[in-house]
Amino acid sequence: MKKLYSASTIAAMLAISFSAVLQADVFKIANQSIELEIDMKPMPIFPYSLESAGIYSGSVLLVFEVDHYGEIRDYLVTESSHKAFVRSVESVVEKWDCSVPKMNGEPVSIVASLEIKFSRDGGIVSMNVAGAANMRTSFGKLLERRKSLISPIDKLDNYPQPITRVDPLVSREIIDNNKGSKGIFKFYVDSEGNVRMPTLLRSEGDLNVDMLLAAQEALQQWKFTPPTVKGKPAMVELAQPFVFKDSGALTSN
Repeated sequence: MKKLYSASTIAAMLAISFSAVLQADVFKIANQSIELEIDMKPMPIFPYSLESAGIYSGSVLLVFEVDHYGEIRDYLVTESSHKAFVRSVESVVEKWDCSVPKMNGEPVSIVASLEIKFSRDGGIVSMNVAGAANMRTSFGKLLERRKSLISPIDKLDNYPQPITRVDPLVSREIIDNNKGSKGIFKFYVDSEGNVRMPTLLRSEGDLNVDMLLAAQEALQQWKFTPPTVKGKPAMVELAQPFVFKDSGALTSN
């Protein structure tokens, strides 16, 4: 799923770690001045077809974006111990309802990572919001290691090249007041070359929110050569800087 940004959205200008509580089907997040509730109905179920292969547990890491209207606008499963768990999560996530995310009481858009653990005996045994990668999880007799679905750059057949670039424009006044500032965004490039969930990685100088928003909305429109590994479609995570220069344009380097 991928939806276009609205002009008023400031998505994921935060690097966020959450504490969260799962009560019935409602996942409540409240930490670092962030408030969000996710009504997870229907819940993903354990794929019982895995029993014949001797698999009784597993997990996925779901990266998702909730906009400032409370809509899940985009998501990707970036790690999984088995593709059947991916299908289980993807079959339900678009049906979930979210509250409007708030930071210090104000609506915001956020990107976060949700770890979902499965068990044959208990269905879903826990959910945690965390940014950690390559985690090990233990259930019953098995120790399942998640595989990253995001390919390392050095494993790609070729480095993805932008085939469509959009340089965002902001007013001369804003540029003059923030000259030389830089915003570096990280994002995923999916198997079709689309930019997914760009978020601010770090910034240099005093950055106006309108500048960040302009850069983010432009980056969302970029298109890359589809990444592949040994000729097979792949996904990759990249970073892109935008520098505010004298020309009155927000220029990508």
